[in-house]
Amino acid sequence: MHLPEVYPYRRITGGPRQPAFSANKMSKSYQPDLPLGRWLGQFFSAEALVLQITGMVLAQASLLGGMSPFGPAFLTVIGQTHRFLLWPIAIQMTVLPVLIGNIPLASAAPYPVILLISWLFGGLFNRHRWLLPFFAALIPLTIKTAFLYLDKPLVYAQILLAMEAIMTACLAIAFITSARVLNLRKWREGLSLEESACLSLVLVGFWAGLGEASVWGLSLRQVSGIAVIMMAALVWGSGAGAAIGALVGLMPNLLGHPDPPMIGVYALSGLFAGSVRRYGKIGIILGFGLGQMVLSLYAQDFPAWRHNMVEAALAGLLFLFVPLKIIKEWQLSKPGESSGEKVWPEKVRQLAAQRVTEISILFHEMAAAFQHTVNSAEVKQDFSVSSVFKDISAKVCVNCSLYEACWEKDFYITSRQLLDLLAVADAKGWAGPRDVPEEIKRRCNRTKELAIAASCLTGAFQKERHLLCRLEDSRLLVAAQLNGVAKMMQELSQELQREAKFYEDMESSILREAKRCGMDLIAVHALQGSGDWLEVVVKSSACRGEMDCARIVSPIVARMTGRRLAVDLAGCSLADNGGSCFFRLYSAPVYDVSASFVQAKAKDSGTSGDWYCSQVIRGGQHLLALSDGMGSGPRAAEESRAAINLVSKLIAAGFPYLLAIKTVNSALMLRSEEESFATLDLALINLNSGESELVKIGAVASYLVRGEQVTIIKASSLPIGILAQVEPEIQRLKLRSGDLIVMVTDGIIEWQDKDWVAEALRKMSKQEPQDIAEGLLAAALVRCNQAARDDISILAARLDLQAV
Repeated sequence: MHLPEVYPYRRITGGPRQPAFSANKMSKSYQPDLPLGRWLGQFFSAEALVLQITGMVLAQASLLGGMSPFGPAFLTVIGQTHRFLLWPIAIQMTVLPVLIGNIPLASAAPYPVILLISWLFGGLFNRHRWLLPFFAALIPLTIKTAFLYLDKPLVYAQILLAMEAIMTACLAIAFITSARVLNLRKWREGLSLEESACLSLVLVGFWAGLGEASVWGLSLRQVSGIAVIMMAALVWGSGAGAAIGALVGLMPNLLGHPDPPMIGVYALSGLFAGSVRRYGKIGIILGFGLGQMVLSLYAQDFPAWRHNMVEAALAGLLFLFVPLKIIKEWQLSKPGESSGEKVWPEKVRQLAAQRVTEISILFHEMAAAFQHTVNSAEVKQDFSVSSVFKDISAKVCVNCSLYEACWEKDFYITSRQLLDLLAVADAKGWAGPRDVPEEIKRRCNRTKELAIAASCLTGAFQKERHLLCRLEDSRLLVAAQLNGVAKMMQELSQELQREAKFYEDMESSILREAKRCGMDLIAVHALQGSGDWLEVVVKSSACRGEMDCARIVSPIVARMTGRRLAVDLAGCSLADNGGSCFFRLYSAPVYDVSASFVQAKAKDSGTSGDWYCSQVIRGGQHLLALSDGMGSGPRAAEESRAAINLVSKLIAAGFPYLLAIKTVNSALMLRSEEESFATLDLALINLNSGESELVKIGAVASYLVRGEQVTIIKASSLPIGILAQVEPEIQRLKLRSGDLIVMVTDGIIEWQDKDWVAEALRKMSKQEPQDIAEGLLAAALVRCNQAARDDISILAARLDLQAV
């Protein structure tokens, strides 16, 4: 198995990141310091002319009896995306439609107000994007309401204005998304359902603005609509063709000219056209014409059908002249199935499955930890003073001749004396006739039976109290587990949301830079996850074994992100002789931990009571743990293994380490009636930053070796499994490459000279971790004449830079 190649590059600083659609970024072509001719020329570029024409058309768009939400929404978005075109587009949208007479003055009046506010407060909308749709809806609503009350304030008209305001706000959001798609040319990589719907709304507005405009009696709306149906059928197939066909057929109904049959006509024609897309443009045109001809059998108006066929023929002629380059770009993906959305659900599934598996393993470990717990019957918590007195009177005094005198006449004196007797029994564990108070002895001839009853009831109370304490500890453990699971699930949800974030700007930059270097990538998707995790998924043409992924693409991405990257060649075309290559670049950890563990058993023990773990956990961290069970032998080994296995599984599953430690503490306390405890020495090392957290619970000193300098890390907390509340001691360190952490158990410092370990480590600091651990163990065995009184365990781990 070949290790991935990693290429380190210096981070390139480029200042603060600009918002995706800030005025500065989108208006970069606006340069007022240019010569007058070039300055005027930027207003007549192809992009500027298209936007100006679109603005004039949308200003005339009207739906459902007079609602015109497209114009205000479009002008508001233009003020943020193409600020230098705000004045000419606003003037054209205000003046020209009014002069032509297509829209009333009330519909044109909001445009100057939107112009002034967008020009004055554009920066505010750029910082607070949520204000944009609110502003786009509020201005037309206010102005048209004023016009309405100057004329005839009808309730129905006011309801229409409210609906128009809601539609304007929604369209403003849709136009922002459409601007992002067109600016980043995202159709090359695929469109989501949301992006496809937003572009469809732009088309609806454009067709609505065309209205009844015609050339030689042919409707421009119908001709352009049929051309779009053919384009959709060729690019995305019969489903898209039928959907766009239904949308085109719906337009006359939205414009106030009901014609329901046309919805079915165009939908079926788009379906037929998409079903023969394999035959290219000619097949699309013939398929659409076939749909029109089939429906002509049911047409009652032959001249109207012939008129529709002429429009379809003209649309087909225009469709033939669409460049193949544009068609290929749109053919890269299907609406709602972008390449990023195909990759991401699979990653979500794998991540969720991995976390569920970890949780399953965790609860298996919990079951193993509790398998030796004593099974006890449920004890009712019904111990009270009145119940004790009732039991004593029923068992000892019920047939006594002095019953009424003791339990009715002198009840308070009797109860006080019995409380003293119970206190003695509770303190000593039992009570005899001599412990009965003198006041009761003078008149009671059943002192022996009374003492026995008090002792039995006190013993029952003590057992009940013990069981209730254990039950309370169990409840605390379950509560802690539930809280931990809840927190872990919450973090998982947040993590999935963060990891689902795509960076379109980075993707476009990578595409442009790769093309400049001679690679025409098919698709790039950059995903940012929690912490420093970054993943870039790339699809490109096959490189025929030249390793362009590692030779060209990886250095490009590394320069842009300033990160060390590894290349995953899982989708290399060399494996299946394919025509395209699919590979992944991901953040490589900066550091690596190499650990070694050695141990020696006590002289009279067949099994060591110490255990350890060294493993990489999710989040780019490395976990080191060492535990020393009580004493030595199988029982100590059981305690230490349970502590290590449980805490490592908890932390690996996503539990905070403090909660994991408290859970292990409760588990050891509840395992059995007998006393059991274990020390715990933990180190969590961040493999990207070198920051580490050392947690000690009852463990002896650890050692940090940096060069020839040795630092002793001490703690004084009690081991886990003794007290209900554990108080770990935490130390945070910033490790460097070459630093060595050495954890030991108390068997290595059984002698009076406890500083010998630091001195030995200072002499062996330049050796490998395995040699250091073995050399330290050998020195310890020499000091005890090869007969250790306690188990000796040594865990040595060195932090090194990841191999490049």
